[in-house]
Amino acid sequence: MNEQAGESGFDAESAGEVDDRIRADLLRRLEQDAHDMPVKDAAGDQVGTVDHVDGDRLKLTKSGSIDGQHHYVPLTAVSSMDDVAVYLNIDKSEVE
Repeated sequence: MNEQAGESGFDAESAGEVDDRIRADLLRRLEQDAHDMPVKDAAGDQVGTVDHVDGDRLKLTKSGSIDGQHHYVPLTAVSSMDDVAVYLNIDKSEVE
């Protein structure tokens, strides 16, 4: 057994690989399925609607915005997605 893995047999390198696979799967799902989905902040409040993935950010629709402008969310702020919404790990005040 790898000494760095400890008793669980799961080392930091393996954990990083798992994180990378999860992020890649989430990105694929966002690109394919998130168009027009609600986006909710860490408190569960809706902060917009997904327009599309734009590089390393989610672009939100103008129509879902109070000021009529596109807003952006870094992909690093996306914690999860299900059939209902995209969920962020930031507060609505942190949405660009």
